[in-house]
Amino acid sequence: MSKKKEYIIDMRAEQLLDYLDRKFPVRCIGPNETEVSAHRYAGARELIDNLRARLNREKENYGITTQEAL
Repeated sequence: MSKKKEYIIDMRAEQLLDYLDRKFPVRCIGPNETEVSAHRYAGARELIDNLRARLNREKENYGITTQEAL
C-alpha cells in the first residue's frame, strides 16, 4: 500500500472544512445570544479547528498537496 493511501482524513474533506469555515466563522458571543447557544457554536468551531489541524498534519506527514489528493 502506498503512503498516499494511508492518510486517515480524506483530502476531499478540505472542501467540506472550507464550507464549514464559511458557515461557522470565528466570532465573539453576540449581545443577545444565550449561553447555551454560544457554547453550541463554540463546540462546532472547535470541531472544525481540530479537523483542520489534523488534515494539515496529515498533509505535512505524507507530503500531499491538495491537487494530488483530488
